[in-house]
Amino acid sequence: MSTDEKIKKELIQRFGDAYKAFGLNKLMGHIIALLLFSPQPLSLDEITKQLGRSKGPISQIVRRLRDKRLIRKAWMPENNRKDYYEIEPEVFEHAFRNNLELIKNNKRIATQLKEKIRSANKQSLET
Repeated sequence: MSTDEKIKKELIQRFGDAYKAFGLNKLMGHIIALLLFSPQPLSLDEITKQLGRSKGPISQIVRRLRDKRLIRKAWMPENNRKDYYEIEPEVFEHAFRNNLELIKNNKRIATQLKEKIRSANKQSLET
């Protein structure tokens, strides 16, 4: 295994572990790392082959990553029958914003539930 391949393998593993630590799908991190490392866009088949996974889960995760604006479709003039994917130029900014929105949403939910608990406790004390 070449030095580049060792680095790529480690990057993929570490990104997977990092995504898992944030409560996300490990495969999301693997795909992000693979596309970060790749000098050109990759097709779904290439992503599947390089990660050694089946096409179904890869396809679902690619859709989620696109929805979160972490990767995007890339136009490849030599092959217009397949979709190719590359990293969004602002991938880390988008990831930060996605996490910030998640935190804000969790805070909003916690505040609402805290108020419901407080109200329920107040009612039980009055009865």
